[in-house]
Amino acid sequence: TDYPYEPLTDTSEGCPGEYDSSNRYVTGDTVEDNQVVYTCSGAGAFCKQNAPDLKGVGLNYWTPTNSCDGTATPTGSPEFSSPQEGCPEEFDSGTTYEPYDKVTVTRADDSKVVYACKAFPESQWCNVATYSPLNTDKQCNGDVCWSKAWNRVGGCDGSYSPTGTPTFDPANVEGCPEEYETGTKYYEGDRVSVTAAGEDYGKIFECKGWPESDHCGTDAYSPLNTEKLCNDKVCWPIVWTYIKGCT
Repeated sequence: TDYPYEPLTDTSEGCPGEYDSSNRYVTGDTVEDNQVVYTCSGAGAFCKQNAPDLKGVGLNYWTPTNSCDGTATPTGSPEFSSPQEGCPEEFDSGTTYEPYDKVTVTRADDSKVVYACKAFPESQWCNVATYSPLNTDKQCNGDVCWSKAWNRVGGCDGSYSPTGTPTFDPANVEGCPEEYETGTKYYEGDRVSVTAAGEDYGKIFECKGWPESDHCGTDAYSPLNTEKLCNDKVCWPIVWTYIKGCT
């Protein structure tokens, strides 16, 4: 069979998982379809929306890079690069997790990996031991189960910061965007300002990408909310990025 790509390795190394439209993909992720390995080469959101194939629109976002046979190993300890700044709380089997909650798992080599609970209905398994990101037993059709309930986000380093109201240099300010308003539908990249009572300067926040952006208009994740509702920490850093002060 002639394929429109140059195999990078032989086929004996096994196949990655099949494409699943319920998964969140990032650039560089690999999937398998009919023993062809595809690499996400576009924005992750488009890789999620478009299945890989050799003829259709999927080729705009998935690049065929190899052929494969069997199951790739190992599947229990993923590799990652470019650790994100700040780690969420460690996974705790006694905690009840909801869609998009993020946790950290510290591996045997002391490196840290962040996982995000998938959306409903997969999220109902995030609190089941079999689907724990700590479980490396291959109990789901010969593979680990955590990928059914959790998405691997990547590596991390340190702790989430800031965890409360941020500070800034008043000399480094610019004009303020519109004030944050609870209930407004915000999208990735949207910027808002928040001016606390008694302060002379506002603060600029930017809505993160999907799926975090789904919560940018939710009261619990509002940059105005200082209650520690997310694993005993304020929730806004999960969905908003603090940029700087404004006037």
